[in-house]
Amino acid sequence: CFQEMQFPAEWKSLLGELGYDMCFGERPLRMDGCALAWRTKHWNLKQARLVNFDNHIPSKAARAVQVRFARRNIGLIVELGHLQSGSSLVVATTHLYR
Repeated sequence: CFQEMQFPAEWKSLLGELGYDMCFGERPLRMDGCALAWRTKHWNLKQARLVNFDNHIPSKAARAVQVRFARRNIGLIVELGHLQSGSSLVVATTHLYR
């Protein structure tokens, strides 16, 4: 898991040379985000979901609450399939800024 990752294309290339693949989630209006990587000889990506926490602030919340909690925080959730057994693994990481 990587939090505060920048330059995802460069990381993807470097990790690819080492036998890994990765999924990157970018923070809204930012150049950084978080990523999850896995060994391609053992796992494949079944699905990925990016969660923008700002989208989950209640619209009826007071303006001060909305401003306080809108921080462009994200979460990245991936489901990986184990190539040998066929079982699945769900892994998540988040980028939080106060």
